[in-house]
Amino acid sequence: DEELLGLYAAPLRSPQRAQEVADRLLRADANHRGALLWKSLLAESSAPGGRAAALDRLAATTSDRSAAAQLCAASVQARMAAGHGTERAAADGARAILAYDAESAAGVVLLADALSPADDPLLRSEALTRRMALSTPAVRLAYELEKAEAIEEAGDDAAALTLFERVLKAQPDHHVALDGARRVTRLMGEYGRLCALCERAAQTALDPADAALSLEEAGLVYQDQLGYVERA
Repeated sequence: DEELLGLYAAPLRSPQRAQEVADRLLRADANHRGALLWKSLLAESSAPGGRAAALDRLAATTSDRSAAAQLCAASVQARMAAGHGTERAAADGARAILAYDAESAAGVVLLADALSPADDPLLRSEALTRRMALSTPAVRLAYELEKAEAIEEAGDDAAALTLFERVLKAQPDHHVALDGARRVTRLMGEYGRLCALCERAAQTALDPADAALSLEEAGLVYQDQLGYVERA
């Protein structure tokens, strides 16, 4: 049967007969790797959805985790190319790749590409976390800021503040991070921290008008929220 399978499938001259032989082999052994591989190749010439399913089965049966990750990546790409995948489906596939090989660059990039434009900020955050793990410190800081904004969008102000402050620890005059930290402390009612952030923003502002606005906000918060009239 295996010789017949190769004869039928190699030139793809007789895909129907090759499919029949592969099915016969799989009835005898559901994990027959040769038959699964040929089914994958045969499906590639006709139905991308079938190819993806065959690649998934190959990934599940191989003992080589790196090879399994590559097969899983090919499966996701086949589904997306066929128009059968959504962002969430691609994300699920990327997670499967990373389950086989946590350091798989293909999995990280696929996950980030699938989730970065997604409407779900928590999914974007997950993608950014993966990319941060494989990034240089300078690039990681930019991803951390983007992750903070995604977490803020998801409504977790405390977690977002932690991330904004982590960026500020590395770069104290980072005005995008300062603005983000001010937004979330304002929402959280952390007025003491908000005043300190406003004063830092004023000290590092490049534009005197921006510095004046930051000091004005600090003064109003001291007076109206904290009751520190003299400090205001």
